[in-house]
Amino acid sequence: MARQHTCDKATRYGSPVWEKTFPVLGKGTLLFNIKRDKPFYIAVCNKEGDENAETTILLEVDEHGASFCTQQRPLVSSTNHTGYEPLKIVTYWYSYDSDNMTVKYGKGYCMEETTLLKYTFTDKSDRVKYFDPAKRRVVKLFNSNPLVSHRSSWRSKMNKLLKGSTEPSDTLVDVEKKIMFSPYPLMCNRPPFVRDSSLSNMMDIDLGEITYSSSLPEACQDLYDNVKGDDMSLDYGEKEYTLTDAIRHSIEDENGLLHKTLEKKKNEFGSHDQIYLRITLGKNFGNSPGIPYVLEIWPKKCGSPIHGHGNSCAVIRVLHGGLTISIYNKNTTDEMAKPLKEFDVKKDDVTWIAPNWYQTHKLWNKQMTSVRLFSVISMEIKTTYIGHSSTTSIQNPIQLMYLCQIQISISKKCTIK
Repeated sequence: MARQHTCDKATRYGSPVWEKTFPVLGKGTLLFNIKRDKPFYIAVCNKEGDENAETTILLEVDEHGASFCTQQRPLVSSTNHTGYEPLKIVTYWYSYDSDNMTVKYGKGYCMEETTLLKYTFTDKSDRVKYFDPAKRRVVKLFNSNPLVSHRSSWRSKMNKLLKGSTEPSDTLVDVEKKIMFSPYPLMCNRPPFVRDSSLSNMMDIDLGEITYSSSLPEACQDLYDNVKGDDMSLDYGEKEYTLTDAIRHSIEDENGLLHKTLEKKKNEFGSHDQIYLRITLGKNFGNSPGIPYVLEIWPKKCGSPIHGHGNSCAVIRVLHGGLTISIYNKNTTDEMAKPLKEFDVKKDDVTWIAPNWYQTHKLWNKQMTSVRLFSVISMEIKTTYIGHSSTTSIQNPIQLMYLCQIQISISKKCTIK
């Protein structure tokens, strides 16, 4: 059911609780992560000039829904889970794209799947009015409705609104700390699969199904360079028994070290099939919340709970088998929630994680072993699981691997399945 909304031509207003000039001329996305129990309003307008009221595109979010409007008319509205969510910390975002004359609103990660409202202006005159490339734009956040009827004129009050007011108003606690202002609007999703930029070609660039390594965030680029080599393998070198076989045997043998370790970890996340092993590799150089290189071993038909990685950057390379990755929206708490998207990865596939991309997911294995590498933006970010803290890691990984190989050599029972 469409939400009816009109914009009065006379207004009363309060002071903005936050405002900022767009860092890139005519483009940007405002994201704020906060708990709301009352409506909020975001105005985007020209920074200077006498015609600020006429250049404003306003987003209103209340408990019933959300809407975009201008001074002249309502644009689009919806009551389908678009309003603020009381008692929950939610990321609300507003994307402003002058190239395509498009505004978008959503909740959670800034993705196509989380977009709740979208409006594209089509009249050529709207470009000059709302998306003039020669004019600086400013975004302002309000706690009070700037479109409430008042005896004063719209232009007088709206101009005062856009310049700020000395009238008292409610404020957001530490609002600046809870807001991120990106210089880029949401135009399309970034592909989850990574390929080395040295292998780029026109066909793949045109299809847009791959993120090339040079386009990754800087932290992900470093990690990708460290795992892309041919020697990043479980079974390099010539040995009587491969490490992959040794790991599999140690998991399947009731007396195996890995089997016993997995038994101890059963029900760690509340379900016997939500279980896997994490083996840290290398040293912590201080640029991560722990040792950044992790070998993950997943038994058959097992996986992880839904979990988020905060503001971390990561690169995952699959070393053996296959894996299904389910992507969820930010702050998803229901284990039965429908994923935003799913994709399968296989041996030598590489995928990535960044602050807005693929942060909250669930991994499920057919039978695979993967290397995951983390380098976090914030040293205080930790992986969080629904209803649980972080999983434990096996210590002394090199000794563990040798024990697996020694055990298989003694038993001579390894079979490949």
